[in-house]
Amino acid sequence: MKACLRGLYDTDGSVYELLPHWPGLFQIKLDNRNLVLLEDSRKALLKLGYSVSKIANLHLNKPRTYITRKVDVVKYYKEIGFSNPKHRNKLNLFVNSYI
Repeated sequence: MKACLRGLYDTDGSVYELLPHWPGLFQIKLDNRNLVLLEDSRKALLKLGYSVSKIANLHLNKPRTYITRKVDVVKYYKEIGFSNPKHRNKLNLFVNSYI
């Protein structure tokens, strides 16, 4: 399950800092138009103990989910991680400063 989530977030996910309002807070987002895939990935994260948002932006035809809580972002980084170096590098400093 973790390897599948890693693959989804490596390809269809993004990692970014919530600037300018919350500097130092990062968010992990998964975009996908396949609602079944999004709901299944959300259920998998909930089963693993993550706090993940409901599917958002359905009205814009841009469905997505978010992992925002600091503890969950760090947990995702440590337990599931990223194979995509772009995502991994963005979170390195955040995770190291949070620990």
